[in-house]
Amino acid sequence: PGAAPGGLLGAGGNGYSSALAKTLALFVLTHICDRSAAGQQACTQYRPRGLVSLCSSLLADASSPQVLRQWACLLLGKLAEGNPLAQQLAREEHTAEMAAQLLSSDASAEVRACALFALQRLTGLTDGTQPGSAAEAPTEGGDAAPPEAAGGSAGKE
Repeated sequence: PGAAPGGLLGAGGNGYSSALAKTLALFVLTHICDRSAAGQQACTQYRPRGLVSLCSSLLADASSPQVLRQWACLLLGKLAEGNPLAQQLAREEHTAEMAAQLLSSDASAEVRACALFALQRLTGLTDGTQPGSAAEAPTEGGDAAPPEAAGGSAGKE
């Protein structure tokens, strides 16, 4: 099967499979940018505004599924972490204002937490390198698991 029209993160596809494809793509791109200047550069090199603009549109769209808003915030945070170019692009897109809006009004605690993470990185308040920061803390069981289409792993231990 080929990619949906408009690319993996673009328009097209049915609702469930399109949201799942977008979620998985955001997950992969987040991990590419995680603690990797080369990954961040690769994600901003071809179309510098592409990812920032896409994530901003997901944050601004109240009809976006919770899991998409979550991963869009995480990707923005990892893309902006110690990356002045991404921070500048986000300022031009007013992305921090969108994250602040999610922080103050989103019904999901997970989205609000991810919005706070993105806001810290987008504004440069923290770059995730301070000793004892969440970016350095080991996660239980190693790396994060891919996101589930339902929006999380509630009830799993």
